[in-house]
Amino acid sequence: MKLKIVLSERLGCHAALHVSDSQKIFAGIQSRHFCRALRVTKDRSGSCFVGWTGDAALEPGVLELSKPFADILKLADGDIAEVQAEKSAPVATAVMVQPNSIDDWEVVELQASFIEESLLSQIAVLSPGMSFPIWIHGQMAAKLKVDARDDNKTECFLLGRDTELMIESQKRAAAEQAQTIFGPGRDFEEQHLTLRVLGMDKELDTPAVKVNTEDLEDLAGYLAMEGCLVWLSFRRGGGGGGE
Repeated sequence: MKLKIVLSERLGCHAALHVSDSQKIFAGIQSRHFCRALRVTKDRSGSCFVGWTGDAALEPGVLELSKPFADILKLADGDIAEVQAEKSAPVATAVMVQPNSIDDWEVVELQASFIEESLLSQIAVLSPGMSFPIWIHGQMAAKLKVDARDDNKTECFLLGRDTELMIESQKRAAAEQAQTIFGPGRDFEEQHLTLRVLGMDKELDTPAVKVNTEDLEDLAGYLAMEGCLVWLSFRRGGGGGGE
């Protein structure tokens, strides 16, 4: 069935179809899965796959998709594509995916619980090597990709409520993680104060150090210049020093 691609602000990768179109596309096809797979063919370059969970488009003759997902599938607003039901999509037992970047992995780490709870409401049809966006609290936050080592090799497959999702971890290199408080390109030898460590008063319950008043102004000014936040308090007791 020929349908026009219409892009929208949908928060997920599931497509929307007008009820009259869905009845024609899925006529006589039974499925117990909550999501139906659609094969979308725009030209001879090949097909892509999207899922439909019952969302209704406002007008007939259109396939409504979120813009970020359509961009990944290389579908543009107004494109005409052949859309048909995919009858042979199995439910995957397990799926291995990887973040598109280290930034995406860090989002996954921070929002793992939310992704676990909401992923099926955003996407349930995948294919080998496919990339897809995920939304966190209403905003597109990361992109994932079906790993090349994933065991699912059919043209497309479904995520089920019992499907195990394995996400490959990524870590930043140590050089990327390390941040110098002196700023880039500065000489460490020129950016320091030399202070002698002395014993603390035994009556103090919290970590503290004493700094001679002659060094206090240089120390506070130096740390402030380098972007560090410093708390200083002054003891009225003897010694004339600051802590």
